[in-house]
Amino acid sequence: MKLHSLFVLNRHGNPLYHHTYDPTTDQTPDPSTKYAYLAHTSCDLIDECLLANPAPKVSSDLYLGLLQTTEGLNIYGYVLNTGARFVLIVSEDPTATTSPLAVAAGGGTVGGVKGEIILVFQQLHAAYIALVCNPFHEYMAEVGGDEGEGCVGGKFDAVVEELGKIHS
Repeated sequence: MKLHSLFVLNRHGNPLYHHTYDPTTDQTPDPSTKYAYLAHTSCDLIDECLLANPAPKVSSDLYLGLLQTTEGLNIYGYVLNTGARFVLIVSEDPTATTSPLAVAAGGGTVGGVKGEIILVFQQLHAAYIALVCNPFHEYMAEVGGDEGEGCVGGKFDAVVEELGKIHS
């Protein structure tokens, strides 16, 4: 599994945070616009999932699973109880073996890519909660606000960067 992009969206689909893991050079265009388009098209699919199951009964219901596949990219969704949404854009690596993270997430019961995705979402969820619960963080409504950018915070950024190093 290779991470390409992560989005944190509010309940209305507005971006709170975006991180792209793909390096860009002079020869390769910046894929951020493509990933933003995929994340926003996934919002409709997330809304459909929420209409089908309006109140999750257990925390594992926060994981929505694979939302869509396009151009070799898989888009996964996760919804917090506040309505915030995580959208993760990954690609399958056919040469990859099961990582230690997938084994730690449940080995044979969850296993494989699904176990890794769930573990990534759980780590992001914990970092997001720590950020939002910080009374000194100036939380903006959207990326590019007047005083700052959405979820940008030292520890949250560190978690996002670390996940990118693990899964690249």
